[in-house]
Amino acid sequence: MNVRCKECGFALIEAIVAIVILSMTLLATYGWINVSIDMLTRSDDVVSQELALGRLVSDLRHHDFKESTTGSYDYENLEIEWQANLMEPARKGTNVRGRNGLYDQSLYLVEINVTKLSRKIASYTIRVVHSDRVRDPQFEL
Repeated sequence: MNVRCKECGFALIEAIVAIVILSMTLLATYGWINVSIDMLTRSDDVVSQELALGRLVSDLRHHDFKESTTGSYDYENLEIEWQANLMEPARKGTNVRGRNGLYDQSLYLVEINVTKLSRKIASYTIRVVHSDRVRDPQFEL
């Protein structure tokens, strides 16, 4: 029973067309997966930056800029360097009665650079008000 017929099996051209269609589908799927992985990596970097910058800003609010105007901060695989520049010199603070307050305030512009594996990935600028206690409280009776 060695019968040859044209309808039994695939022709070479049909196999080539099937392989081409399968290859194109696999390439499209690979591209989609690659983009998804890239976006997940970027979103992870953004979340890490947000957490690190939140901690840095919290620390800067309590930092004495008269002692140092530069610094660095490490968070996981991020390196954050900052530099503060005086925007407005100290002004005397006043209380609700219009008298001299306990604190003088200065305004600083802080430039922040974020690097990951020695590659700069972001830069930010914020303004920070620095308060210096210059007077002792005076209680009036």
